[in-house]
Amino acid sequence: MPQNTHLPQYTAQNIKELLLSVGASGTVYSMVMPETQKALSSVIDGGDRAQILQEARTEWLAQHGSLDVVLDDGQDFTSYLLGQFDKARNEEYFSIYHEPWDQKQDAMHREYFDKWFDWASPVVSIDKNAFPYRHPTSGASEGISKVMSEYGANTSSGQPVIHVFEGEYEGFAAFADSFKIEVKRHKREDWKNVIKEIGPGEQFWISQPSAIDGMVWNDFSDFVDLLGKSQPSAQIIPDLTYVGNVAREFNIDLNSPNIPCFMISQSKPFGGYYQRIGGVISRAQYPSLFGNKWFKNLQSLKWATEMMNRHGVYDLPRKYRPIQERATALIAKSLGIPNLKPADVMLLGIAKSQTIDSELLKTLYRGTGSEKVIRICLTPAMTSLVAPDLAPETYPKLIKLWQGNEQPAALAPKI
Repeated sequence: MPQNTHLPQYTAQNIKELLLSVGASGTVYSMVMPETQKALSSVIDGGDRAQILQEARTEWLAQHGSLDVVLDDGQDFTSYLLGQFDKARNEEYFSIYHEPWDQKQDAMHREYFDKWFDWASPVVSIDKNAFPYRHPTSGASEGISKVMSEYGANTSSGQPVIHVFEGEYEGFAAFADSFKIEVKRHKREDWKNVIKEIGPGEQFWISQPSAIDGMVWNDFSDFVDLLGKSQPSAQIIPDLTYVGNVAREFNIDLNSPNIPCFMISQSKPFGGYYQRIGGVISRAQYPSLFGNKWFKNLQSLKWATEMMNRHGVYDLPRKYRPIQERATALIAKSLGIPNLKPADVMLLGIAKSQTIDSELLKTLYRGTGSEKVIRICLTPAMTSLVAPDLAPETYPKLIKLWQGNEQPAALAPKI
C-alpha cells in the first residue's frame, strides 16, 4: 500500500523496526504506567480491592468472631467477600449504565470537566465562565475533526484556510485535507512575520506544549496577542494534549478573545490513548458536538477523573523525569546522538540539528531553520525501565542491548 502523504518517513515499517531495536520511536506513543492500570482497576472494581477486603474482614469478624466460621446456609468468609466485591462493582461501576431513560448519563461528563479545570489550574489560566460549553470527545482527534469540519462548512466566502507551523502534529493537516481546507505551513522562528500572512476569518492550529519539539513554546502568548491585534477575526485553536506531561512549571493563558475553543486529552499525560477520552471546551456551541452528551464513553470519563484525583498536573512527569533522563542516555548512545537531551514533554528526547550522514536520523527531523531538531519518542525504553511486564516483547530485547550482548540494528549504515 502507498504511504499516506501526511505520515512522516519514520512511520515506514523498516524505520520503525530500526528505531524500536534501541527502544525509540518516531511516532509519539502514550506510555501506559502502573498508575494507569491501578486507576482503571479501581474504576472497574468499584473501588480499591484492598480496602474492600479490609472492610469485609472487619465486618465479618465483628459479626462472627472468626474467619473460619461457616454459616448454616453454607456461606463462609470467601463467599461473603466475593459478594462484597460484586456489590461494590454493581454500585460504583455497573450502575452508571443503568436506566438510561432517566437521562442521568447526560450529565456524567460534567464531573470530568470540573475536575480538569481544577487539575489544570496550576498551568492553564482561563475564565471558566467564558467557556461554558464542554464536549466530551474520543481523544483530541474527534474534537479536531468536528471543529475543523464546521469551520470548513461555515466559511461564507472563498477558500477556507488553516495555518500551522512546520513540524506540527500531522493530524491538523490530515483532517484539513479531508475537508478540502487549504493548509498553509510556516516557519515558527519567523512567527512575527507569519502573522501578516493570516487572513480574516482564517484559523491557526497550534499545540502547546509543542508537538514540534516537545517543548513549551515561550512565544505562545505573544503570538496569540499579536495575532489578535493584527487580525481580530482570525482564530487560534490550541491543542493542550501535552498538558500534564511536563515536570517544570509553566503557564498557558487562554483568555484571548481570538481563542474560540481548545482541545484536551488524557492520551499522553496518563497513558490513555486507547481509553479515547478528551474534550473540546468552547465559548459557543459546536452543533456537531452537541450529541456527545449522549454519545460518550462513561468508563473512560470515570478513569480520567480518577487519574486526575490521584495525580496532580506535575506529579507523574516529575516522578518519571529520572527515567526519561536514563532512557534518553541509553538511546543517545545507541543511535550516536551525543547531544540528545530530555524534552519538556516526558515522553520525548530532542537534539539540535546537526550535520549527519545517517538516513535514519534524517527521518526524525522536526521544525525548520534554527529550531530544527531531532525528535525521538522514548516510550518503549521508558516503559521497559519502569515496568518490564508492560513491555513483555520489547524489554527482553532491550535489556540484552543495554547489557552489551547485542549490537543495535539501528546502527546499520543503510535503511
